[in-house]
Amino acid sequence: METNNSNAPVSASKDFAVTADILYRAWTEPDQLKQWWKPMGNHLAEVNNELREDGAIEYKFKPEGSENLVIRGKYLEVVPDEKLVYTWKWQVPDESLNDSEYKLTVNFKSSDQGSSIQVTQEDNSSPESIKPPPTWLG
Repeated sequence: METNNSNAPVSASKDFAVTADILYRAWTEPDQLKQWWKPMGNHLAEVNNELREDGAIEYKFKPEGSENLVIRGKYLEVVPDEKLVYTWKWQVPDESLNDSEYKLTVNFKSSDQGSSIQVTQEDNSSPESIKPPPTWLG
């Protein structure tokens, strides 16, 4: 019998033909983040991003449908242009997700060809929190 560990960390990475500091700014600066991140097709309307240890994170999305989406968290570690670690809680009408909080680690690495980003999600409280529907990821 196969065992499925739904609480196992999930990781993804992608290479880019830009420097790590450009990737970092795209991830952390509200005006840049609003240009590319559209989970569930929603537009990022408001960003509170206190980019420091214990700083608050809050993303509010303008709904395209009936879904309201807010993401809140707190920075645990900030290494400019290199690494971000923060808590992350999706607050959506689905009650199974409302209580789901986990930790996100984002690494920005330089290379000869540009840079890469690696995102790891862990410490989740329910299986739904680790794998939101693909349409949420934009």
